[in-house]
Amino acid sequence: MARNAALAAAGTEYSLILDADEWIVSASGIRDWAATAGHMMAGAARVTSPTCSDGHKIDTSIVQIRLLPKGCTYVGAIHEMPAGYAGWEVAADLAIGHDGYEPEHVLRKRGRNLSLLETQLARQPDDAYLRFQIGREYQIRQEWHRAAEQYALARLGAARGTRWHPELIARSLYVLSKLGRQPEAIELAQLELRSGTDAAEALSAIGNLCLDAAVSRPQAAGHWIALARTCWQTCLRLGEDQRRYDTTEGVGSYLAAHNLAQLSAAAGDTREALRWSQLEAGLRAGTQA
Repeated sequence: MARNAALAAAGTEYSLILDADEWIVSASGIRDWAATAGHMMAGAARVTSPTCSDGHKIDTSIVQIRLLPKGCTYVGAIHEMPAGYAGWEVAADLAIGHDGYEPEHVLRKRGRNLSLLETQLARQPDDAYLRFQIGREYQIRQEWHRAAEQYALARLGAARGTRWHPELIARSLYVLSKLGRQPEAIELAQLELRSGTDAAEALSAIGNLCLDAAVSRPQAAGHWIALARTCWQTCLRLGEDQRRYDTTEGVGSYLAAHNLAQLSAAAGDTREALRWSQLEAGLRAGTQA
């Protein structure tokens, strides 16, 4: 694997990992961070990507481990995961830009990742993580039926505590909604809520689903709006999830506050809408500081 060969050749105490479609936005504090980090502690970066969602161009940010201590390696044939570190934390101001989701880049890579993943799946047919990644590839290509099928197979084999399980649930709900399979999405969401999920990534998506249900089921709109509000308030209570990475930035902070502000404004409660909007602004400022 190219990444492991590069890590072995580096010989440094820490290695910063970048892909060909990425660049450093800020990193002025990582030397000081590395000097005080605990033994075998990995550093995470904010990775920001321009992407399209329902026809709108938006920037999304996730938190990923990118600063690896000596002795760490990557596992997996594609969408590799770092291994061998003792723990991780956000590494000072480390931020990375990524344009791999721009349409021209997606088109150029179309089929390459999927082919590699399917080759690996033929060797490891019971690997739920490979199913999850294949589902992501189909979702990027907007092949919703195939994405839903792969996500369903991934859910069968994914342990609830797996670090990518919340993202799997969030993506599953989104794809099922795109397919108009709302009853199935609601059933999955209810299963997650009964399990006592404590992942803001999943709860944020469940809140979005509840809002859609309020529109499509007006006779029970009050129930669904209340449940959406509870989900987003729980996201705020949980905060940004520092136990997992590859999580969408803001689901435990400013995105939840934004949704609550919109909900209050729609209900005509201007005082509550203002309160949530002010909280959103403060949380965004804190994230970008």
